[in-house]
Amino acid sequence: MQVATTMRDNKVKFRKYLENTPNTPVYIQDWYLDVVCGKENWNVCVVEKGADVVGVLPYYIKQNKFFTWIAMPPLSKMHGPYIAEQYRNGKHHHQVVDELLEQLPKVDFYQQGLNYDFENWLPYLWKGYSQVTLYSYVFKTIEADNILAVMDSDCRRRIKKADEQLEIKFDLKIGEFHKLLGKTFERQNLKVPFEEPFLTDYYNEVRRRNAGNLLCITDKNGVVHSAALVIHDKQSAYYLLEATDPDAPNKHAAIFMKWKALLFTKEVLGLNRFDFEGSISRRIEKIYREFGAEAEPYFVIKKYHSRMFLGLKFVQNYRQYGKLVQW
Repeated sequence: MQVATTMRDNKVKFRKYLENTPNTPVYIQDWYLDVVCGKENWNVCVVEKGADVVGVLPYYIKQNKFFTWIAMPPLSKMHGPYIAEQYRNGKHHHQVVDELLEQLPKVDFYQQGLNYDFENWLPYLWKGYSQVTLYSYVFKTIEADNILAVMDSDCRRRIKKADEQLEIKFDLKIGEFHKLLGKTFERQNLKVPFEEPFLTDYYNEVRRRNAGNLLCITDKNGVVHSAALVIHDKQSAYYLLEATDPDAPNKHAAIFMKWKALLFTKEVLGLNRFDFEGSISRRIEKIYREFGAEAEPYFVIKKYHSRMFLGLKFVQNYRQYGKLVQW
């Protein structure tokens, strides 16, 4: 009973923290966690100093008949500790992180992506966690002429060619977008990792919160070639999902979609930061890099508390990647 009360209290404190910290990323907004995790499937560690909340660590709990683990929920990238600016120095940082980690529930496995601002993961290391550094590709300023100037010449050529034949629209239905995602994943011998009702509920909520838009690229006959779901907070837009019809005759639509999403971010949303979200796929990473975006590192932290879960993860990774990968 005491644990349940503490969990409820922490959510109350977290929501107050969000109200007092308006520039927190969309990924850790309470309403966002409610829709991607389910209201009962997430909680948050909270550290206070006096009357102030100085550190928070939201987390998503998954479980089945055998295991309980902390993971990243769908359509999410970073849940890592957010520490008040005055407590990020050497004197306080480690202590706040230690206190946050002590509050995590006992699980068989832990894995979270940490936010860009979290640069010192030593408190995790000292508690037996490991990390891998991944990269997203980000435009920190959006100036069309400057981006075109540093962009790979082939990208510029394809955008110019597409501009003669394609156009951007905003009337695609979310169900049609899910079908297009199905074609995209099928081409990679994969299934869309979430069902259409989940994506519909998600999109309806981000639209209600004025935090997301569905863009599509069509030809002059109105045939959809590519589409993207772009979400945003007060600081940045995020290129969350892209789907392209592999049978569409215009092969420049996906490049054009990215370009139009960039312009949409600056001209319509009024934001100056655009996050491609990164990819471990060499093919996709190459596209983002050739666009001229800047690589920005972030940590993914993990820890196995169960040898059985570790064995299961190795098997899953081998089936997915065809080789043994540790993360």
